[in-house]
Amino acid sequence: WFRVIGVLTKDSPYAFSSVLAVYLAGIAMGSFAVNVWLGRHQGINKRTLFFGLQFLIGLSVALTFISYFYLTTHTGIGSLTRASFFTDLHPDWPGRETLLHASSFKGWLLGLYRLVDVFFWSVVFVWIPTVLMGASFPLVSFLALDRRDEEGKTVGLVSCFAIAGNALGGVLTGLVVLPYLGTELSVLLFCSVGIAFGIVLFGDHGIRLPLVVRGTLVAVLLSGIVIAFPRKGDLYEAMHSPPGRGFDLYIEEGIDGVVVTYQRGIAVQLYINGSSHGHPPGYHQYYRAIEAMS
Repeated sequence: WFRVIGVLTKDSPYAFSSVLAVYLAGIAMGSFAVNVWLGRHQGINKRTLFFGLQFLIGLSVALTFISYFYLTTHTGIGSLTRASFFTDLHPDWPGRETLLHASSFKGWLLGLYRLVDVFFWSVVFVWIPTVLMGASFPLVSFLALDRRDEEGKTVGLVSCFAIAGNALGGVLTGLVVLPYLGTELSVLLFCSVGIAFGIVLFGDHGIRLPLVVRGTLVAVLLSGIVIAFPRKGDLYEAMHSPPGRGFDLYIEEGIDGVVVTYQRGIAVQLYINGSSHGHPPGYHQYYRAIEAMS
């Protein structure tokens, strides 16, 4: 999430804090909501609810990325991506003057958007799945509780495994999965794991379907998502804008981030994690060189 959002919000010091704020708020709200729900529905099957939440997490993330890609490339929503991408500071504090002295309502909206887009993209990508993740944690604690007098021990044990899983997941994702698979395939892999919980969900209490039917339904759903999901490099191609016509595009993703290069002959435009890092050579470089020599 941070890698994707970071391309749009550049190296803003508020980018990580915005993602984290939305993440923690979603976790808190999901945990609170499921606790209230369980209090009012004592007889609900917690195991079924847990599997359903894992299924919805995978599905919601997949649909979010698919929707973002196609809305950006085929509709006017792409103007929001371009407005963020071509803004260097996030939030755009110097641009607040544009907000205060806008000559049109459209200009006022653009100025307002540039002040809040660092938070907006975090909400778009992170909010729904983290609410579902937050709802999952109390359910795991309920399911792991064997004895009524060991609530504290159970919650502590679940928290321990959650922390260990987060640490290991971050290391494996950042150092192995993303550099070798890229963002699109990595997200698709994780979403597929969540959606695969549907095989168990549809065979659990209240929704009993034969294993073959369950497997077929999940396979069809996964096939549709795989077909619609952006291919490797497509997501960052949609986020970046070429400097002109006739440029060849090269995308390289590694441990540190994403490098996007546009090249047409000897003209090059380079972006690292969404930020422009030079465009040599061009007429202005030659002009400066000649001026320095004369």
